[in-house]
Amino acid sequence: MEWSADFSYGYYKRILSVLSSEFECVKLADIPKIEIKKPVVCLRHDIDLDPEKALRMAEIEQKYGFFQHTT
Repeated sequence: MEWSADFSYGYYKRILSVLSSEFECVKLADIPKIEIKKPVVCLRHDIDLDPEKALRMAEIEQKYGFFQHTT
């Protein structure tokens, strides 16, 4: 079974929790502008497939403090 067949927002929160403990999660455009302290991970969303789901995922990411760098 593909992972996408078993996807849930709860599972996505678990993924974000692991990523945030091991990696610096930043916007790709911010990498040259900030001091990196950990390995970097960049998340990508196919928003053209389902904009409503992409919005929900972005809201979860914001709640968990992802992509807070502003330049």
